[in-house]
Amino acid sequence: MTRKDQEAKFKTTMELAKAITYLEEIVSSLRAGTLAINNGARGLVLKPEPMVKVELEAEQRSERELISVTLSWRKIVADQEPHLRISATAPVSSEDGDLAH
Repeated sequence: MTRKDQEAKFKTTMELAKAITYLEEIVSSLRAGTLAINNGARGLVLKPEPMVKVELEAEQRSERELISVTLSWRKIVADQEPHLRISATAPVSSEDGDLAH
């Protein structure tokens, strides 16, 4: 991880009802557009983008069952918007070879 990267991890065993409460808080925070996570030692704020990647994994073994859900997204910076311009007039080449209108 680079110096600017942050993460918060939490792993424990708890009653299903408490786990459901945590999941409901995650859903509520996603709907609000901000997830503030603090595990006591570390805290961070996530701001999901409108498009997210969803990964779901389920396992069933003789003595153990598992479900894992991962949501991820790329941060979109305003400067990263595509440089597309649509116009009724033909573009004109500038001295440096770029097209200008």
